[in-house]
Amino acid sequence: MPTGGNIYVSIDSTAHHILIKIKDEGGGLGEEQVKRLGEPFFATKHNGNGLGLMVSY
Repeated sequence: MPTGGNIYVSIDSTAHHILIKIKDEGGGLGEEQVKRLGEPFFATKHNGNGLGLMVSY
Protein backbone atom coordinates (compact mmCIF):
# COMPACT_ATOMS: atom_id res chain seq x y z
CA MET A 1 0.00 0.00 0.00
CA PRO A 2 2.01 2.95 -1.27
CA THR A 3 0.18 5.50 0.90
CA GLY A 4 0.14 3.34 4.03
CA GLY A 5 -2.73 1.58 5.72
CA ASN A 6 -3.48 -1.38 7.92
CA ILE A 7 -3.52 -5.13 7.40
CA TYR A 8 -5.91 -7.22 9.49
CA VAL A 9 -5.50 -10.95 10.10
CA SER A 10 -8.09 -13.09 11.87
CA ILE A 11 -8.24 -16.84 12.51
CA ASP A 12 -11.30 -18.98 13.23
CA SER A 13 -11.31 -22.73 13.74
CA THR A 14 -13.73 -25.61 14.06
CA ALA A 15 -13.11 -29.26 14.70
CA HIS A 16 -12.33 -29.82 11.00
CA HIS A 17 -11.34 -26.48 9.47
CA ILE A 18 -9.18 -23.44 10.01
CA LEU A 19 -10.21 -20.16 8.37
CA ILE A 20 -7.60 -17.44 7.97
CA LYS A 21 -8.86 -14.04 6.80
CA ILE A 22 -6.52 -11.31 5.58
CA LYS A 23 -7.91 -7.85 4.85
CA ASP A 24 -6.06 -4.69 3.90
CA GLU A 25 -6.89 -1.07 3.15
CA GLY A 26 -5.20 -1.04 -0.27
CA GLY A 27 -6.77 0.10 -3.50
CA GLY A 28 -7.39 -3.42 -4.78
CA LEU A 29 -7.30 -4.81 -8.31
CA GLY A 30 -9.41 -4.04 -11.34
CA GLU A 31 -11.83 -6.59 -12.81
CA GLU A 32 -9.47 -7.51 -15.67
CA GLN A 33 -6.57 -8.04 -13.24
CA VAL A 34 -8.68 -10.30 -11.02
CA LYS A 35 -9.57 -12.46 -14.03
CA ARG A 36 -5.87 -13.06 -14.70
CA LEU A 37 -4.79 -13.94 -11.14
CA GLY A 38 -2.93 -17.24 -11.09
CA GLU A 39 -2.00 -16.97 -14.77
CA PRO A 40 1.73 -17.71 -15.24
CA PHE A 41 3.87 -14.60 -15.70
CA PHE A 42 1.02 -12.13 -15.06
CA ALA A 43 2.29 -9.48 -12.65
CA THR A 44 0.93 -6.20 -11.33
CA LYS A 45 4.35 -5.06 -10.03
CA HIS A 46 6.94 -3.42 -12.27
CA ASN A 47 9.66 -5.89 -11.24
CA GLY A 48 7.39 -8.89 -10.59
CA ASN A 49 7.79 -12.19 -12.40
CA GLY A 50 4.16 -13.32 -12.05
CA LEU A 51 4.85 -16.70 -10.52
CA GLY A 52 3.83 -16.18 -6.86
CA LEU A 53 0.12 -17.03 -6.98
CA MET A 54 0.59 -19.62 -9.71
CA VAL A 55 3.11 -21.51 -7.55
CA SER A 56 0.89 -21.28 -4.47
CA TYR A 57 -2.07 -22.80 -6.40
